[in-house]
Amino acid sequence: MDNANTRRMRLGRALYVGFVALVITGIVGTLGLAFQQPWLFPSLGPTIFIHTVTPRQEAARPWNTFAGHAIGAAAAFLALAVFGALHAPSAMILGQVGWQRIAASALAVALTIGGQIPLRAGHAPAAATTLLITLGGLKPDLATIGVLIIGIILATFLCDWGRRLVDRELGQPR
Repeated sequence: MDNANTRRMRLGRALYVGFVALVITGIVGTLGLAFQQPWLFPSLGPTIFIHTVTPRQEAARPWNTFAGHAIGAAAAFLALAVFGALHAPSAMILGQVGWQRIAASALAVALTIGGQIPLRAGHAPAAATTLLITLGGLKPDLATIGVLIIGIILATFLCDWGRRLVDRELGQPR
């Protein structure tokens, strides 16, 4: 059974990690708002989770974060092109997915996972970035590439900073 001290330590860690995640998410969102760009997108939530809750995992390394998302985005664009779905209606708007987007999604997720392994860039949230693109939540265009690059760079930098804060607070230097 947990004693009161262990529960207090767990609660303290939860509050600290939650606060770091709040700051990271708030900064990315605020910068996006200031520049009127959607730099805060859904797959950054799990990225922030990994960096703050499990900062010692390989997936929390800056390389894994940036390269993992980049591989996922590239896989999505390639798969949409292969299946002729670059300009297909978004499944997010229509509420149903056509065969082109399903095929592109399946191929893109496979390419994302398969591409991360040899590059030692495993980062599960990148598969969410992949699906955001293949399902039409993010348009497959040059503007989206810019949004992804800046959002991922911001999140990578801030998450690495947050990971270091959490490690230091927990007394576990990396």
